Amino acid sequence: MIELKYHRDPAVQHINCLPPRAYYVPFADEKSAGGKPREKSPFFFDMCGEWDFKWFCRAEDAIPDLESGAVLPDRITVPSCWQMQLGRGYDAPQYTNFNYPFPLDPPHIPDEIPAGLYSREFFIAGKRIKDKEAFLIFEGVSSCFYLWINGKFAAYSTVSHCTSEIDVTPYLRAGKNTFKILALKWCAASYLEDQDMWRMSGVFRPVYMLFRPKGHIDDISVRPTVQASLKKARLDCVINAGGDEATAYKLISPGKDTVAEGVCEGNKISVAVDRPALWSDEIPALYELFVFRAGEAIRIPVGFRRVEIKDRRMLVNGQPIKLRGVNHHDTDPEYGYAEPIERVYDDLQIMKETNMNCVRTSHYPADPRFYEYCDRIGLWVVDEADIETHGCDACGNRSLLSDDPAWKPCYLDRAERLYERDKNHPSIIMWSLGNESGYGRNHDAMSRLIRRRDGGLRLIHYEGANTLQNEGRQSSSVDVESMMYPAFEQIDAYLSNPEYDQPLFLCEYCHAMGNGPGDLAAYNERFDSDDRFIGGCIWEFADHGIKIGETAEGEPKYAYGGYFGDSPNDGNFCIDGLLRPDRDLYRSPAADEAMEAYSPIGVTKNDDQSITLFNKRFFSDTSDLDLRFETVGSDGCLYGPAPGETIEAIIPPRGSYTFKPDLPEKGAACVTVYAARRDGEFVTGLMNREVVYRMAPPDRPAKRRAGSVEVKETDRGVTVSVGSLSYGFDRLTGKLTSICKGGAERLLEPVRLSAWRAPTDNDRIIKHQWYANGYNRLKEKCYSFTVEKADEKEAVFRTSVSLGADWMPPAVKAEIVYTVKDDGTLNISVDSARRDGLPALPRTGLLFKLPKKYNDTEWLGYGPGEAYIDKRLSASYGLWQGAVGASGTSCIRPQENGAHYGTYEAAVGASASRYVKFYSDRPFYFGASPWSPETLTDAPYDWALPESDGTYVSIDGAMAGIGSNSCGPALDEKYKVGKDVKFDVTLTVR
Repeated sequence: MIELKYHRDPAVQHINCLPPRAYYVPFADEKSAGGKPREKSPFFFDMCGEWDFKWFCRAEDAIPDLESGAVLPDRITVPSCWQMQLGRGYDAPQYTNFNYPFPLDPPHIPDEIPAGLYSREFFIAGKRIKDKEAFLIFEGVSSCFYLWINGKFAAYSTVSHCTSEIDVTPYLRAGKNTFKILALKWCAASYLEDQDMWRMSGVFRPVYMLFRPKGHIDDISVRPTVQASLKKARLDCVINAGGDEATAYKLISPGKDTVAEGVCEGNKISVAVDRPALWSDEIPALYELFVFRAGEAIRIPVGFRRVEIKDRRMLVNGQPIKLRGVNHHDTDPEYGYAEPIERVYDDLQIMKETNMNCVRTSHYPADPRFYEYCDRIGLWVVDEADIETHGCDACGNRSLLSDDPAWKPCYLDRAERLYERDKNHPSIIMWSLGNESGYGRNHDAMSRLIRRRDGGLRLIHYEGANTLQNEGRQSSSVDVESMMYPAFEQIDAYLSNPEYDQPLFLCEYCHAMGNGPGDLAAYNERFDSDDRFIGGCIWEFADHGIKIGETAEGEPKYAYGGYFGDSPNDGNFCIDGLLRPDRDLYRSPAADEAMEAYSPIGVTKNDDQSITLFNKRFFSDTSDLDLRFETVGSDGCLYGPAPGETIEAIIPPRGSYTFKPDLPEKGAACVTVYAARRDGEFVTGLMNREVVYRMAPPDRPAKRRAGSVEVKETDRGVTVSVGSLSYGFDRLTGKLTSICKGGAERLLEPVRLSAWRAPTDNDRIIKHQWYANGYNRLKEKCYSFTVEKADEKEAVFRTSVSLGADWMPPAVKAEIVYTVKDDGTLNISVDSARRDGLPALPRTGLLFKLPKKYNDTEWLGYGPGEAYIDKRLSASYGLWQGAVGASGTSCIRPQENGAHYGTYEAAVGASASRYVKFYSDRPFYFGASPWSPETLTDAPYDWALPESDGTYVSIDGAMAGIGSNSCGPALDEKYKVGKDVKFDVTLTVR
């Protein structure tokens, strides 16, 4: 009788599984091993595809089907997650950040555990298995699985995101073979897998068999070491194999030359290499070791690089490099965990294109092919074990399992599988002992295991061991001090403490949720300021939205936690990436900001008006880059005889070059320096960085009188006319109620003083103060409306107003002065003050509602995308155009977006001859949206927004920065809206 018992016992990790080994797939010859995908190997037997399937609410309910051999009613693709079969009733996706989705009672798990039963017949020809050994490989199953082959129990394994390999030779026969897999949603080890992600289940990574000759190689361990002089290196290799077969080898250089070849003596290879080509993210010089035995050719990547810590600095090949990285989950809007390998490759290429040089595999090992690609293209990897016990916070002790000896075998198993599978990859710079699991003796044991086997080739990282969480002590189990989302005061306190000898690394920083992050520039300036500061990884690469369909316009509809009725859930906290779920770079201003923050070229303006370019790279010059610059005058036009002039300079590593651009004699100018790759695999622009000279408003043309100013007053209102143009004001409310030109009304609603913005995800903490003080329900009150002047040249009105919420004293008081001149312009001047004791406002400005047909914008300021006071590295000063709403962050949960900091002129129109123009001698924020701040606030999804009923134009004297306070530190004071805000704007109407 079948009994399911192993998954409830944390002491049982694997039954009938082989010890972990290095990842490789053997081929028949060197040429194939060096260039063909693994599916082309004659030893590779692909088991992915359509399997019979049946889902059960309770795993034990599958036993009758297993024992009877019943035909399963459904079909499912392997690899996949069964929850992503939307609409089929196989459970539902659940998003929870740290709360366990079952009672916290380790090691106990619920009595009823959902499960999926997979079944498939494979025909195996007799010649394939003759004189061969067969190995079945699962690269990822969540959370555990039982395996039967031809009716016999063959194996059990638990470790969701790493490899389980089983010798299935005794179970196979020539002809038809039936494989059955029972995958369970939860097991005892699920207590170690409480990562911030959608909770999904099933066979989500590829499954395949390897039919290998007897006497084959079981494992290969390479150890490339480099002397301190960097002039000599050595490759030592240990081969595990049975039998008396001879083992031959060949080491090929990056230039495809044979460095060494021969036959192994015993089980070891040792090769001395003079003047080695060194591997780094900038120059990923990759050697290839080919090992030949028993008719197999196995390729192992080899990268010579020296990683060490000296004087609290992490050095790579003698240089204190910076890790400008990102965190990466396996996530796909249609496939969940089962991210197709083609998308994985695309993700890694996007990282290179956006100047990233490091990726952390949050929070588990990635697909093994991930590392091969990182080796090839040059990305440092922080490789993380599949361990997180965040949910133990609910019992007040995150270290509950990490310090419990009973769980030590689980921790060590995951450390061993992480290390052994990935040990040969030069791209791995750090091993990570997991994430957010407190800190305890089990982490120390993991560290000892990895250090014993790795021998110092790489560093060990674990944020839970940092001084902030370890009573101020530096842990010897890690090599770096790792922090998440620290305030700058914490960074400075650590770096200034002479007792701490580990370099500092931010494994997570700049939470990129929604319209964010806003502090990339500030953090990266800190990275560059101190060699003891290694760098960090942005949280995170892509949103985890699940695609649930499309709008009528063909746009994808994404859902987040709670949409599927999942409980507990953490809402849209999974929508936290630089890119949307579909990785659409054109709709990801945050990715642009990261590209600029991670630019390899630094730009500085000097006192003599010259510009110095600094090559931030450590190993390569700028010969692969096209460097050029453009000068934009204060009128938005390109200036100079050669716009886009090329900078003829090759800057050596850590070198600089200074040039002096031509500048206009009068007015203002902005010089933007551009860098793009000259050739090669990646062709996206590397950066554009602006240098501002005497930024000032453009020269205004001489004013021409349009007619006499005529003022008509009534008990309720005042109308001011200049020719065919008129402005209407309400005496009772003090508001501008009408802008009419040639009989066509421009205003759909009275202009209102505005202090509210739809909270961004990075406002998720401060917004509670905003709500508590009624900022979301402020009402305008007019105390007085006075006609101060009314003659044929101008009319001046002054109104005294406040913004207040029910049952509270007014939050804001303001004086607004309206001036209509005989040239038809209207100037609005605002002088406002926030009440003492209140938190900073989201914004202070004016909100205009224009007809919906006013859908085109043009502005002189920062663009072409959105720009905020702390999020504008990717923006440049210039004259920009775009449709309303097109230049902002496309947020799955609607929020403030699309504003343009530093604007001097803006026009919103229905045509080239019909528009409203705003300008000022002082820069303002300009934004134009199809929806009001209130509508954006209330909508749960972008696809749930109602049809637009107008164009909402925001003219703000001040707006809060973006920051990253959804998880990071509070917004810097200098980026908050001040207590007193003064601004003015002038309108012209056509």
